[in-house]
Amino acid sequence: MGCAHTPDAEPRRSAVRTCEKNTENTGSTACATLQLTDVAKCGTGCRACVALVFRFFSKDAGKRCSASGICLVQHVAALMNHVLSMRFVLALFAIFISSCRSREPSTLIGVVPKGSTHVFWQTVHAGAVKAAGETGYKILWNAPAQEADRGRQIAIVESMINQRVAGIALAPSDREALSAVVERAALNGIPVMIFDSGIDTPKRIGYVGTNNREGGAVAGRRMGAALKGKGLVAIITDSPGSASTSERDQGFIQELRRNFAGVRLLETQYCDSSRAKARSITENLLTAHGDLTGVFADHENATAGAALALKARGRKDVKLVGFDASELLTADMKDGWIDSLIVQNPFRMGYEAVRAIAAKLRGGSPAAETDTGVTLVGASDLERQDIRELLFPKSEQYLRSRKRRILGTRKDNPSEPAVWARVGPHVQRRRRSLCGVPLRDARRSGGSAACARGYRRG
Repeated sequence: MGCAHTPDAEPRRSAVRTCEKNTENTGSTACATLQLTDVAKCGTGCRACVALVFRFFSKDAGKRCSASGICLVQHVAALMNHVLSMRFVLALFAIFISSCRSREPSTLIGVVPKGSTHVFWQTVHAGAVKAAGETGYKILWNAPAQEADRGRQIAIVESMINQRVAGIALAPSDREALSAVVERAALNGIPVMIFDSGIDTPKRIGYVGTNNREGGAVAGRRMGAALKGKGLVAIITDSPGSASTSERDQGFIQELRRNFAGVRLLETQYCDSSRAKARSITENLLTAHGDLTGVFADHENATAGAALALKARGRKDVKLVGFDASELLTADMKDGWIDSLIVQNPFRMGYEAVRAIAAKLRGGSPAAETDTGVTLVGASDLERQDIRELLFPKSEQYLRSRKRRILGTRKDNPSEPAVWARVGPHVQRRRRSLCGVPLRDARRSGGSAACARGYRRG
């Protein structure tokens, strides 16, 4: 549609052309005024006049503005005032209002353990789910495939911050490396509860977990008594940045030096939470130190790896005091390869951490520290009811929905098969508890043969 309805449209266009020619395309104020006046007279639907204005700015617009002193932004603003229809303006306003609308509070609490394959972390998960059900929240569970993968754990926490979860329960794999991301969560108004292992920042609402120094002292007292106050002992730990295992080692060493001066200690060995590496370290220690009488393994993987080495060498005379428990470790303890286990309460860790976050979100003040306790367990204690409940809590009822996802197809897309990831032989031994069905039934269900062979959902 042109400007035929405007009587003086053509004379004005001629005037503009003359102005441009006379000013050698420098873009004078008069030329700009003429064109903007054309727009005003032609109305919002005049394409010819709009084209006229843009033609004026199309050739060396910066030079024109510089020469004339007219700001391009002002011209565009004037043009928008005349050209945009009221309907389009209202649409833009609606978009602006919707973008400024306050976000609804999240009902998700993120739980980020060091890993996910071990029984310990599965039990933490069950406790977290129980607390979430009681407080009206839901659990977003995510963990690195390898417990020593600090970078992956940081990325998981950052993703949860970006998702604007209501709160985060975190078991930091490195007390220093995870500090920055915890502080970022605090800056975004997301409360973070630390569990299992400490962190080097005050920007958390509290700590839930074992008094690890006391747990190490309990292990030291047991080792000193088992060796009758003298011998040569090795320590196999996780990694230098792990606060929980470092504190256990400190408590163990202090107890032996204080009350069992006849026990000598070798240099601490790091296995980086690798069962295979813990086995290799133990075998090397047995080769290098024929008089080795004791090994303290301060977490589940270290204990399992050390037990494998002792079995391979037939060395039941070496006293192995371990930390954490599983069916495999309790079986080795029954057979005499493990002297005793220091058992934590992972179910309570997950439970108390989520409850504390829920209390904080509702204006409460959770405790700065919650000690979930440690228990010394020997082979003679395995038949006690309270010990069996501690070792094998009834986690299945809280993780039942997760097991359905393991066995079936994706709920959001039934045509897409579940994603499977290979796990180690120690998890394969527990395939029945992971899958939630007997082996023979798992093979009959659709898509679950992989689970029966020792797979789990990734």
